[in-house]
Amino acid sequence: PIQMLMKYFDQRGDRWALKDDIKKMVQYKYFNLLEPMASLGKFDIVFCRNVLIYFERETKAKVLQNIAGLLPDDGFVFLGGAETVLGVTDAFKLMENTRGVYIKPNSTVAPVSALGK
Repeated sequence: PIQMLMKYFDQRGDRWALKDDIKKMVQYKYFNLLEPMASLGKFDIVFCRNVLIYFERETKAKVLQNIAGLLPDDGFVFLGGAETVLGVTDAFKLMENTRGVYIKPNSTVAPVSALGK
């Protein structure tokens, strides 16, 4: 809804930019996905968009399994439109009524259709 857009973003011409106070809560790092990830800590959301398409199936499975270890049961992984976990890993499943948003199989996160009700 527009209220959330206005709360978290500033309009700059015809574009929207995340507010600075929100940006300060986010940690950005360069990291090799093939390296062990335990030292990174825990995350609620991982954006891994348009990266896995360059890896072989076994490497994709390893990366996704490592990411699963970083997330709580109610965490999210965002993948690119051409990426999927189907046939790669059972560590995640597609979140109902979304494209590119994956959750853990035992997640209690409400489906998108239930949000806002």
